Amino acid sequence: MLSDRQGTVILIGYQYKENLGLRYLSACLKKKSYRVKLIVLPAAPEEVIKTIKDIQPDIVGFSLIFQNFAPDFADLISIVRRSGCFAHLTIGGHYPSFDYIQVLKSIPELDSAIRFEGEETLISLLEAVIKNKPLDEVKGIAWRNESGQIITNPLRPGCMNLDLLPRPDREDLNYKFNWLSTASMIGSRGCYHNCAFCSIAPFYKKNKTPGRRFRSPLEVVDEMEMLHNRGADVILFQDDDFLSGGKRGIEWAHAIASECVRRGLNRTLRWRVSCRSDEVSQDILAPLVDGGLSHVYLGVESGDLQNLIDLNKKLTPETHMVARETLQVLNLTFDFGFMLLIPWSTFNTIRNNLKFLREFAGKGEAPCGFCRTLPYAGTAIADRLKKEKRLLPGFLAKYNFEDPRLDTFHTWLYQVFNRRNNDPGGTRNLLSVLLFEAKVNLPKYPYSQLNEVVLRSLISISNTVMIDTVEIALDYFESKKEPPFLDDPFLEELHQHHEEEDLRIHQDINRWCNSRLNAMFMSEI
Repeated sequence: MLSDRQGTVILIGYQYKENLGLRYLSACLKKKSYRVKLIVLPAAPEEVIKTIKDIQPDIVGFSLIFQNFAPDFADLISIVRRSGCFAHLTIGGHYPSFDYIQVLKSIPELDSAIRFEGEETLISLLEAVIKNKPLDEVKGIAWRNESGQIITNPLRPGCMNLDLLPRPDREDLNYKFNWLSTASMIGSRGCYHNCAFCSIAPFYKKNKTPGRRFRSPLEVVDEMEMLHNRGADVILFQDDDFLSGGKRGIEWAHAIASECVRRGLNRTLRWRVSCRSDEVSQDILAPLVDGGLSHVYLGVESGDLQNLIDLNKKLTPETHMVARETLQVLNLTFDFGFMLLIPWSTFNTIRNNLKFLREFAGKGEAPCGFCRTLPYAGTAIADRLKKEKRLLPGFLAKYNFEDPRLDTFHTWLYQVFNRRNNDPGGTRNLLSVLLFEAKVNLPKYPYSQLNEVVLRSLISISNTVMIDTVEIALDYFESKKEPPFLDDPFLEELHQHHEEEDLRIHQDINRWCNSRLNAMFMSEI
């Protein structure tokens, strides 16, 4: 149990990719000798309330990573306040940073919202709270005064020198697992691109830190080595775009790779990065592969040219194809983000996307999945939908398509494919993990060409079943003058057919995994 002295903060959030934002906040507070307790969601409300009562914090801070989780946070915050908690309740994250008035009005139990980067702001807020000082002097927050009025304070510029920040607080994390332990970290903050669906560039522009800030390569590799010594086999870089920034960004990435080689980390440590298709070339990536890079997350988003224009990707479908071929030449595995539907989708653009997916990954190059574009607060897409009067009110960033048949089509897709595409134990995620493992090529995870051949076949079958099912449904919806009902017999039969095929694939994956484990066990006898 923590001390009950003043200067105590409870931070609550989901553990998604270790929630580095929350862990940076914790590290900065501890550096100032304040006390911090992390509560990882999902946690039972009773557990949260008990911890708050035991510790009696000065501030309870909520980390809202994803906008669609806002209703869940609203419920939890209401329960916390009704339990008799008198602490200052604040919330931070991308969504509260942009849409703080909506958040504070919709969650009346909150006292404040921290806007944009919060390390210095949270410390300043805590010092004001424990000294009972006026909040109007705390830069970077919006808050509710005694009369209920929402006050917006001036913003606080973000930290320009990221090397001055302490490393994330990972005291509660253990990386010494038996099988391919991963750790998350960042080497930079920001992105130079302005994709219409993404809030990253607007976030850092409002934060008065536009573009990209880099940590020093030596400090980045120092943290990689520390995590490796603590048991991590793979570093998952959470940088929004590991290669953005032109020549400077590439030189920075190459410096990290070179230092990994110099220290010998490339022999026993692997890493994963995210980038755009137009940043994928042998000249750029080959040095990273030498340094330990084994996997790339590719921001594909769409295979339809008009969709890519609406998303402001400034890429063509052909650019994605070239990137895929380059990754294959470099023997890198990859996965990719894909928005089958965007707010301006038509039956034709969806059909183009399906055709693209079949060519891009139909032979098992990577597991396919899809979603629809969400107009997050702060994005150009949200602004455009507001002007078109198509953005529906509320937390969840909902909108209707221009063709009402596509609204029902999307609902049907969600019912049929949500588990396959998004569940941690769903087919797509299982295949992604297995593909990564098949090519990680570390001493204790030996590479097997036969394993890869079988796995690529399973991925190809799964992708084909998904694409075929979506195409059949698309044709059916397009043939109707009005949106069909979701309990339409044809759609129910198609749904059932996909469930049966996906179950067979899942069973094949389990049999293959069991045969691999048996072979590994026999080889060790």
